[in-house]
Amino acid sequence: MTHAKQALYLTAAAALLLFTAAVAAPPELLNYQGRLTDDLGDPLDGQFDLTFTINSENVGGIQLWKETQTVTISNGLFNVLLGTTNPLPVTVFDGNKAYLGIAINQQPELVPRQRIVSTAYAYRVATVDDAAGGTITSDLLVQGNLASTDSAFTNFLGVGSPSVDGVLQLFRDGSSNPIAELQPHSIAGGAELRLYDPSHNQAIYASHDASTGGGGFLNIARDDAGLPGFQVDGNFSGSNSPRMWILDDNTTMLFDTGVEGDSAVMLPVGTINAAETAHEAGISEETVTDNTALPDNTSSPEVLASQSIDCPTSGYVLAIGTAHLYFNNVDGFWGDVDFGLSTFTGTIEFGYKYTVRHQSAGSAGQEERIVTVHRVFEVEEGEEVINFLAKNEGVLAPSVLNAQLSLIYFPTWYGPRSVGATANTSEIDAIVSERVKEETARLEAQFEQRLQDLEAAIKEQQASNN
Repeated sequence: MTHAKQALYLTAAAALLLFTAAVAAPPELLNYQGRLTDDLGDPLDGQFDLTFTINSENVGGIQLWKETQTVTISNGLFNVLLGTTNPLPVTVFDGNKAYLGIAINQQPELVPRQRIVSTAYAYRVATVDDAAGGTITSDLLVQGNLASTDSAFTNFLGVGSPSVDGVLQLFRDGSSNPIAELQPHSIAGGAELRLYDPSHNQAIYASHDASTGGGGFLNIARDDAGLPGFQVDGNFSGSNSPRMWILDDNTTMLFDTGVEGDSAVMLPVGTINAAETAHEAGISEETVTDNTALPDNTSSPEVLASQSIDCPTSGYVLAIGTAHLYFNNVDGFWGDVDFGLSTFTGTIEFGYKYTVRHQSAGSAGQEERIVTVHRVFEVEEGEEVINFLAKNEGVLAPSVLNAQLSLIYFPTWYGPRSVGATANTSEIDAIVSERVKEETARLEAQFEQRLQDLEAAIKEQQASNN
Protein backbone atom coordinates (compact mmCIF):
# COMPACT_ATOMS: atom_id res chain seq x y z
CA MET A 1 0.00 0.00 0.00
CA THR A 2 1.28 3.46 -0.82
CA HIS A 3 1.33 6.07 1.97
CA ALA A 4 1.84 9.75 1.27
CA LYS A 5 4.47 11.54 3.31
CA GLN A 6 4.55 15.25 4.04
CA ALA A 7 7.53 17.33 2.86
CA LEU A 8 9.12 19.05 5.85
CA TYR A 9 9.17 22.68 4.86
CA LEU A 10 7.04 25.81 4.65
CA THR A 11 8.14 28.05 1.80
CA ALA A 12 8.72 31.71 2.67
CA ALA A 13 7.97 30.84 6.29
CA ALA A 14 4.33 30.31 5.33
CA ALA A 15 4.18 33.97 4.40
CA LEU A 16 0.84 35.70 4.69
CA LEU A 17 -0.28 37.08 1.35
CA LEU A 18 -1.47 40.68 1.45
CA PHE A 19 -2.60 41.35 -2.13
CA THR A 20 -4.88 44.25 -1.36
CA ALA A 21 -4.63 47.97 -1.96
CA ALA A 22 -3.97 50.26 0.97
CA VAL A 23 -7.64 51.02 1.61
CA ALA A 24 -8.91 47.43 1.36
CA ALA A 25 -8.75 44.71 4.00
CA PRO A 26 -6.24 41.94 3.12
CA PRO A 27 -7.64 38.52 2.14
CA GLU A 28 -7.80 36.03 4.99
CA LEU A 29 -5.45 33.67 3.16
CA LEU A 30 -2.18 31.98 3.98
CA ASN A 31 0.07 30.65 1.21
CA TYR A 32 1.40 27.11 1.75
CA GLN A 33 3.55 24.92 -0.47
CA GLY A 34 4.42 21.26 0.11
CA ARG A 35 5.68 18.04 -1.42
CA LEU A 36 4.15 14.54 -1.13
CA THR A 37 6.05 11.28 -1.71
CA ASP A 38 5.41 7.60 -1.15
CA ASP A 39 7.24 5.37 1.30
CA LEU A 40 10.14 5.02 -1.12
CA GLY A 41 10.46 8.77 -1.52
CA ASP A 42 9.03 8.88 -5.03
CA PRO A 43 6.84 11.94 -5.75
CA LEU A 44 3.08 11.44 -6.10
CA ASP A 45 0.78 12.68 -8.85
CA GLY A 46 -3.01 13.09 -9.02
CA GLN A 47 -5.82 14.59 -6.95
CA PHE A 48 -5.92 14.26 -3.18
CA ASP A 49 -8.22 15.56 -0.47
CA LEU A 50 -6.00 17.49 1.96
CA THR A 51 -7.41 18.51 5.33
CA PHE A 52 -5.60 21.41 7.00
CA THR A 53 -5.94 22.40 10.65
CA ILE A 54 -4.35 25.09 12.81
CA ASN A 55 -3.87 24.05 16.42
CA SER A 56 -2.64 25.65 19.63
CA GLU A 57 -0.13 22.86 20.39
CA ASN A 58 2.18 20.52 18.52
CA VAL A 59 0.31 17.53 19.93
CA GLY A 60 -3.32 17.74 21.00
CA GLY A 61 -4.32 21.24 22.12
CA ILE A 62 -7.21 23.30 20.77
CA GLN A 63 -8.14 23.20 17.10
CA LEU A 64 -8.34 26.86 16.04
CA TRP A 65 -9.30 26.41 12.40
CA LYS A 66 -9.96 23.65 9.79
CA GLU A 67 -10.68 23.25 6.07
CA THR A 68 -10.45 20.55 3.37
CA GLN A 69 -9.37 21.19 -0.22
CA THR A 70 -9.10 18.90 -3.23
CA VAL A 71 -5.58 19.51 -4.50
CA THR A 72 -3.94 18.50 -7.77
CA ILE A 73 -0.39 17.28 -7.18
CA SER A 74 2.23 17.15 -9.92
CA ASN A 75 5.57 15.45 -9.36
CA GLY A 76 4.85 15.60 -5.65
CA LEU A 77 4.48 19.39 -5.51
CA PHE A 78 1.39 21.35 -4.56
CA ASN A 79 0.47 24.90 -3.64
CA VAL A 80 -2.62 26.00 -1.74
CA LEU A 81 -4.10 29.12 -0.24
CA LEU A 82 -5.25 28.27 3.25
CA GLY A 83 -8.58 29.96 3.96
CA THR A 84 -9.98 29.37 0.47
CA THR A 85 -12.97 27.30 1.68
CA ASN A 86 -12.99 28.48 5.30
CA PRO A 87 -11.68 32.01 5.87
CA LEU A 88 -8.93 32.36 8.45
CA PRO A 89 -10.14 34.50 11.36
CA VAL A 90 -7.75 36.99 12.93
CA THR A 91 -8.16 35.27 16.29
CA VAL A 92 -6.26 32.22 14.99
CA PHE A 93 -3.03 34.14 15.60
CA ASP A 94 -3.98 35.76 18.91
CA GLY A 95 -1.80 33.35 20.89
CA ASN A 96 1.97 32.99 20.78
CA LYS A 97 1.91 29.51 19.18
CA ALA A 98 0.12 27.98 16.18
CA TYR A 99 0.76 24.60 14.52
CA LEU A 100 -0.36 23.43 11.06
CA GLY A 101 -1.66 19.86 10.77
CA ILE A 102 -2.27 17.99 7.48
CA ALA A 103 -4.28 14.83 6.80
CA ILE A 104 -4.53 13.11 3.36
CA ASN A 105 -7.71 11.44 2.08
CA GLN A 106 -9.23 11.23 5.58
CA GLN A 107 -6.22 9.29 6.88
CA PRO A 108 -4.69 10.12 10.30
CA GLU A 109 -2.89 13.44 10.54
CA LEU A 110 0.75 13.45 9.44
CA VAL A 111 3.29 14.05 12.18
CA PRO A 112 4.86 16.16 13.31
CA ARG A 113 2.73 19.28 12.95
CA GLN A 114 4.57 22.32 11.57
CA ARG A 115 4.79 25.46 13.63
CA ILE A 116 3.66 28.70 11.96
CA VAL A 117 6.10 31.44 12.92
CA SER A 118 6.96 35.10 12.50
CA THR A 119 5.59 36.22 9.18
CA ALA A 120 2.19 34.65 9.62
CA TYR A 121 1.67 36.70 12.76
CA ALA A 122 1.96 39.84 10.64
CA TYR A 123 -1.56 38.81 9.53
CA ARG A 124 -2.82 40.76 12.56
CA VAL A 125 -1.83 44.03 10.92
CA ALA A 126 -5.16 43.75 9.09
CA THR A 127 -6.84 45.10 12.22
CA VAL A 128 -5.61 48.65 11.45
CA ASP A 129 -5.46 48.67 7.65
CA ASP A 130 -8.59 50.76 7.11
CA ALA A 131 -7.84 53.31 9.85
CA ALA A 132 -8.15 56.90 8.65
CA GLY A 133 -7.26 58.49 11.98
CA GLY A 134 -8.07 58.20 15.64
CA THR A 135 -6.30 56.98 18.77
CA ILE A 136 -4.56 53.74 19.59
CA THR A 137 -5.48 53.11 23.22
CA SER A 138 -3.24 50.09 23.90
CA ASP A 139 0.47 49.51 23.55
CA LEU A 140 1.89 49.68 20.03
CA LEU A 141 5.03 47.71 19.24
CA VAL A 142 6.78 48.69 16.00
CA GLN A 143 9.50 46.40 14.67
CA GLY A 144 10.74 48.05 11.50
CA ASN A 145 10.07 51.36 9.79
CA LEU A 146 6.99 53.53 9.97
CA ALA A 147 6.15 55.01 6.57
CA SER A 148 3.74 57.66 5.35
CA THR A 149 1.90 57.92 2.04
CA ASP A 150 2.94 61.56 2.06
CA SER A 151 6.08 61.62 -0.13
CA ALA A 152 7.59 64.32 2.05
CA PHE A 153 7.70 61.95 5.04
CA THR A 154 8.48 58.57 3.47
CA ASN A 155 10.76 56.12 5.30
CA PHE A 156 11.11 57.86 8.64
CA LEU A 157 9.11 58.44 11.77
CA GLY A 158 7.81 61.96 12.03
CA VAL A 159 6.71 63.56 15.30
CA GLY A 160 4.93 66.86 14.73
CA SER A 161 4.67 68.56 11.37
CA PRO A 162 5.93 71.68 9.59
CA SER A 163 3.13 73.60 11.30
CA VAL A 164 3.08 71.90 14.74
CA ASP A 165 6.02 71.30 17.12
CA GLY A 166 6.60 67.64 17.93
CA VAL A 167 7.68 66.28 21.32
CA LEU A 168 9.03 62.75 21.71
CA GLN A 169 8.92 61.31 25.25
CA LEU A 170 10.23 58.00 26.57
CA PHE A 171 8.58 56.40 29.62
CA ARG A 172 9.42 53.37 31.70
CA ASP A 173 6.92 51.02 33.27
CA GLY A 174 5.48 52.25 36.56
CA SER A 175 6.38 55.93 36.14
CA SER A 176 4.18 58.77 34.97
CA ASN A 177 7.19 61.00 34.27
CA PRO A 178 9.29 60.62 31.12
CA ILE A 179 12.92 59.49 31.46
CA ALA A 180 13.88 61.19 28.16
CA GLU A 181 12.49 64.04 26.07
CA LEU A 182 13.37 65.30 22.61
CA GLN A 183 11.72 68.53 21.55
CA PRO A 184 12.33 71.87 19.80
CA HIS A 185 14.44 74.39 21.72
CA SER A 186 12.09 76.65 23.63
CA ILE A 187 13.84 79.91 22.65
CA ALA A 188 16.49 79.64 19.97
CA GLY A 189 15.00 77.01 17.69
CA GLY A 190 16.85 73.81 16.87
CA ALA A 191 16.43 70.81 19.18
CA GLU A 192 17.12 69.92 22.80
CA LEU A 193 17.45 66.56 24.53
CA ARG A 194 16.81 65.98 28.23
CA LEU A 195 17.62 62.76 30.10
CA TYR A 196 16.26 62.23 33.62
CA ASP A 197 17.18 60.02 36.56
CA PRO A 198 14.55 57.69 38.15
CA SER A 199 13.36 60.58 40.34
CA HIS A 200 12.83 62.80 37.25
CA ASN A 201 15.81 65.03 38.05
CA GLN A 202 17.47 66.29 34.89
CA ALA A 203 20.81 64.51 34.55
CA ILE A 204 21.91 65.38 30.99
CA TYR A 205 20.95 68.25 28.74
CA ALA A 206 22.11 68.64 25.13
CA SER A 207 21.11 71.15 22.50
CA HIS A 208 22.37 73.05 19.54
CA ASP A 209 24.53 76.03 20.50
CA ALA A 210 22.50 79.21 20.84
CA SER A 211 25.58 81.27 19.85
CA THR A 212 25.84 82.76 16.39
CA GLY A 213 27.55 80.33 14.05
CA GLY A 214 26.06 77.07 15.37
CA GLY A 215 27.77 74.30 17.27
CA GLY A 216 26.51 72.24 20.21
CA PHE A 217 26.11 72.47 23.98
CA LEU A 218 26.24 69.69 26.61
CA ASN A 219 25.59 69.84 30.36
CA ILE A 220 25.92 66.89 32.77
CA ALA A 221 24.52 67.55 36.24
CA ARG A 222 26.50 66.73 39.38
CA ASP A 223 23.54 66.42 41.78
CA ASP A 224 19.77 66.05 41.98
CA ALA A 225 19.32 69.83 41.86
CA GLY A 226 20.71 69.89 38.31
CA LEU A 227 23.77 71.98 39.19
CA PRO A 228 26.34 71.70 36.38
CA GLY A 229 29.22 69.29 36.86
CA PHE A 230 30.52 69.04 33.31
CA GLN A 231 29.81 71.48 30.49
CA VAL A 232 31.03 71.78 26.94
CA ASP A 233 30.14 74.74 24.73
CA GLY A 234 31.23 73.91 21.19
CA ASN A 235 31.04 77.53 20.02
CA PHE A 236 31.58 79.68 23.08
CA SER A 237 30.10 83.16 22.60
CA GLY A 238 30.18 82.71 18.82
CA SER A 239 33.99 82.42 18.78
CA ASN A 240 34.05 79.09 16.88
CA SER A 241 36.22 77.80 19.74
CA PRO A 242 35.04 75.27 22.33
CA ARG A 243 35.19 75.83 26.09
CA MET A 244 34.89 73.13 28.76
CA TRP A 245 34.11 73.42 32.48
CA ILE A 246 34.37 70.84 35.27
CA LEU A 247 32.78 72.08 38.49
CA ASP A 248 31.86 71.11 42.03
CA ASP A 249 30.85 73.18 45.06
CA ASN A 250 34.40 74.43 45.71
CA THR A 251 36.41 73.89 42.54
CA THR A 252 36.30 74.93 38.91
CA MET A 253 38.47 73.65 36.08
CA LEU A 254 38.38 75.48 32.76
CA PHE A 255 39.78 74.68 29.31
CA ASP A 256 39.35 77.35 26.64
CA THR A 257 40.79 76.85 23.16
CA GLY A 258 39.89 80.39 22.15
CA VAL A 259 42.62 82.08 24.23
CA GLU A 260 46.36 81.67 24.75
CA GLY A 261 48.63 81.58 27.75
CA ASP A 262 47.59 81.00 31.36
CA SER A 263 43.98 81.96 30.64
CA ALA A 264 43.53 78.91 28.39
CA VAL A 265 43.62 76.50 31.36
CA MET A 266 42.43 77.07 34.91
CA LEU A 267 43.14 74.34 37.47
CA PRO A 268 42.65 74.19 41.25
CA VAL A 269 45.60 74.93 43.52
CA GLY A 270 47.60 71.76 44.10
CA THR A 271 46.32 69.96 41.02
CA ILE A 272 49.88 69.39 39.81
CA ASN A 273 52.07 68.18 42.68
CA ALA A 274 55.80 68.41 43.19
CA ALA A 275 56.42 64.83 42.09
CA GLU A 276 54.86 65.54 38.70
CA THR A 277 56.77 68.76 38.08
CA ALA A 278 60.00 67.03 39.11
CA HIS A 279 59.75 64.79 36.07
CA GLU A 280 60.10 67.75 33.77
CA ALA A 281 63.31 69.32 32.50
CA GLY A 282 65.35 71.21 35.15
CA ILE A 283 68.58 73.22 35.37
CA SER A 284 71.42 73.69 37.84
CA GLU A 285 74.38 76.08 37.59
CA GLU A 286 77.55 77.24 39.32
CA THR A 287 79.85 80.20 38.52
CA VAL A 288 83.35 80.54 40.04
CA THR A 289 84.70 84.07 39.65
CA ASP A 290 87.98 83.41 41.48
CA ASN A 291 91.21 83.03 39.53
CA THR A 292 92.38 79.39 39.32
CA ALA A 293 96.06 78.88 38.54
CA LEU A 294 97.00 75.81 36.50
CA PRO A 295 100.40 74.50 37.60
CA ASP A 296 102.81 73.41 34.87
CA ASN A 297 102.85 69.72 33.87
CA THR A 298 100.70 68.42 36.70
CA SER A 299 99.48 64.84 36.80
CA SER A 300 95.96 65.63 37.92
CA PRO A 301 93.50 68.23 36.62
CA GLU A 302 92.24 71.19 38.60
CA VAL A 303 88.53 71.41 39.42
CA LEU A 304 87.33 74.70 37.98
CA ALA A 305 83.71 74.18 39.08
CA SER A 306 81.65 71.36 40.55
CA GLN A 307 77.85 71.22 40.55
CA SER A 308 75.18 68.71 41.57
CA ILE A 309 71.71 68.20 40.07
CA ASP A 310 68.82 66.20 41.53
CA CYS A 311 67.46 63.80 38.89
CA PRO A 312 63.88 62.71 39.72
CA THR A 313 64.23 59.63 37.51
CA SER A 314 66.63 58.17 34.99
CA GLY A 315 67.30 60.44 32.05
CA TYR A 316 70.01 62.67 30.60
CA VAL A 317 72.05 65.67 31.76
CA LEU A 318 73.56 68.14 29.32
CA ALA A 319 76.62 69.79 30.88
CA ILE A 320 78.17 72.99 29.46
CA GLY A 321 81.36 74.49 30.85
CA THR A 322 82.68 77.96 29.91
CA ALA A 323 85.80 79.76 31.14
CA HIS A 324 88.27 82.57 30.37
CA LEU A 325 91.77 81.10 29.83
CA TYR A 326 94.86 83.35 30.19
CA PHE A 327 98.36 82.43 28.94
CA ASN A 328 101.57 84.21 29.97
CA ASN A 329 103.54 84.90 26.81
CA VAL A 330 107.12 83.61 26.94
CA ASP A 331 108.77 83.98 23.56
CA GLY A 332 109.59 80.63 22.02
CA PHE A 333 107.51 78.52 24.39
CA TRP A 334 104.18 76.83 23.86
CA GLY A 335 101.57 75.38 26.14
CA ASP A 336 98.59 72.98 25.99
CA VAL A 337 95.64 73.09 28.41
CA ASP A 338 93.14 70.19 28.44
CA PHE A 339 89.54 70.87 29.41
CA GLY A 340 86.76 68.37 30.05
CA LEU A 341 83.58 67.46 31.94
CA SER A 342 83.42 64.36 34.09
CA THR A 343 81.77 62.71 37.08
CA PHE A 344 85.33 62.11 38.32
CA THR A 345 87.79 64.67 39.72
CA GLY A 346 91.10 62.97 39.08
CA THR A 347 91.06 62.53 35.34
CA ILE A 348 89.65 63.85 32.10
CA GLU A 349 88.31 60.78 30.29
CA PHE A 350 89.69 59.86 26.91
CA GLY A 351 87.43 61.04 24.08
CA TYR A 352 86.10 63.94 26.11
CA LYS A 353 89.23 66.08 26.21
CA TYR A 354 89.25 69.51 24.56
CA THR A 355 92.81 70.87 24.12
CA VAL A 356 93.69 74.54 23.76
CA ARG A 357 97.24 75.15 22.41
CA HIS A 358 99.10 78.44 22.64
CA GLN A 359 102.41 79.30 20.93
CA SER A 360 104.04 82.35 22.46
CA ALA A 361 105.39 84.96 20.12
CA GLY A 362 106.18 88.65 20.27
CA SER A 363 106.00 90.83 23.35
CA ALA A 364 105.49 89.62 26.88
CA GLY A 365 102.06 89.80 28.49
CA GLN A 366 98.94 87.74 28.67
CA GLU A 367 96.73 86.34 25.98
CA GLU A 368 93.07 85.47 26.65
CA ARG A 369 90.98 82.64 25.17
CA ILE A 370 87.30 81.80 25.67
CA VAL A 371 86.83 78.05 26.20
CA THR A 372 83.50 76.21 25.97
CA VAL A 373 83.07 72.44 26.36
CA HIS A 374 79.94 70.30 26.57
CA ARG A 375 78.92 66.71 27.20
CA VAL A 376 75.76 64.61 27.63
CA PHE A 377 75.58 62.19 30.57
CA GLU A 378 73.15 59.31 30.97
CA VAL A 379 71.99 59.40 34.60
CA GLU A 380 69.96 57.41 37.10
CA GLU A 381 67.49 58.68 39.67
CA GLY A 382 69.12 60.66 42.46
CA GLU A 383 71.85 63.26 42.84
CA GLU A 384 74.46 63.54 40.11
CA VAL A 385 77.70 65.55 40.55
CA ILE A 386 79.54 66.78 37.45
CA ASN A 387 82.94 68.51 37.43
CA PHE A 388 84.47 71.08 35.07
CA LEU A 389 88.19 70.17 34.85
CA ALA A 390 91.38 71.72 33.37
CA LYS A 391 94.94 70.34 33.20
CA ASN A 392 98.05 72.26 32.10
CA GLU A 393 100.38 70.27 29.85
CA GLY A 394 102.81 73.18 29.19
CA VAL A 395 105.06 75.73 30.96
CA LEU A 396 103.25 79.03 30.30
CA ALA A 397 101.64 79.23 33.77
CA PRO A 398 98.10 79.67 32.52
CA SER A 399 95.16 80.58 34.75
CA VAL A 400 91.36 80.41 34.50
CA LEU A 401 88.87 83.07 35.50
CA ASN A 402 85.05 83.11 35.59
CA ALA A 403 84.49 79.39 35.19
CA GLN A 404 80.80 78.60 34.70
CA LEU A 405 79.19 75.13 34.78
CA SER A 406 75.56 74.68 33.66
CA LEU A 407 73.61 71.39 34.00
CA ILE A 408 70.27 70.70 32.27
CA TYR A 409 68.25 67.55 33.05
CA PHE A 410 66.00 65.94 30.41
CA PRO A 411 63.78 62.93 31.19
CA THR A 412 63.49 61.81 27.56
CA TRP A 413 65.75 61.32 24.59
CA TYR A 414 64.74 62.97 21.31
CA GLY A 415 66.27 62.47 17.90
CA PRO A 416 68.27 59.63 16.32
CA ARG A 417 70.33 57.29 18.44
CA SER A 418 72.43 54.26 17.45
CA VAL A 419 71.37 50.88 18.82
CA GLY A 420 73.34 50.04 21.94
CA ALA A 421 74.92 53.48 22.21
CA THR A 422 75.04 55.31 25.52
CA ALA A 423 74.70 58.97 26.21
CA ASN A 424 78.48 59.25 26.62
CA THR A 425 79.35 59.11 22.90
CA SER A 426 80.56 61.58 20.31
CA GLU A 427 77.37 60.96 18.32
CA ILE A 428 75.30 62.33 21.17
CA ASP A 429 77.64 65.28 21.68
CA ALA A 430 77.13 66.17 18.01
CA ILE A 431 73.50 67.04 18.73
CA VAL A 432 74.54 70.24 20.49
CA SER A 433 78.07 70.73 19.17
CA GLU A 434 77.15 72.90 16.22
CA ARG A 435 75.43 75.51 18.34
CA VAL A 436 78.25 75.48 20.88
CA LYS A 437 80.80 76.00 18.11
CA GLU A 438 78.87 78.96 16.80
CA GLU A 439 78.73 80.54 20.25
CA THR A 440 82.44 79.89 20.84
CA ALA A 441 83.39 81.46 17.51
CA ARG A 442 81.28 84.51 18.31
CA LEU A 443 82.91 85.00 21.73
CA GLU A 444 86.42 84.42 20.38
CA ALA A 445 85.85 87.00 17.66
CA GLN A 446 84.53 89.43 20.28
CA PHE A 447 87.59 89.06 22.51
CA GLU A 448 89.96 89.13 19.55
CA GLN A 449 88.49 92.48 18.60
CA ARG A 450 88.86 93.66 22.20
CA LEU A 451 92.57 92.71 22.21
CA GLN A 452 93.15 94.53 18.95
CA ASP A 453 91.48 97.61 20.38
CA LEU A 454 93.67 97.40 23.51
CA GLU A 455 96.85 96.99 21.45
CA ALA A 456 95.89 100.00 19.33
CA ALA A 457 95.22 102.06 22.46
CA ILE A 458 98.57 101.04 23.97
CA LYS A 459 100.46 101.97 20.80
CA GLU A 460 98.65 105.29 20.65
CA GLN A 461 99.58 106.01 24.29
CA GLN A 462 103.21 105.03 23.67
CA ALA A 463 103.37 107.32 20.64
CA SER A 464 101.98 110.25 22.60
CA ASN A 465 104.54 109.67 25.41
CA ASN A 466 107.40 109.84 22.92
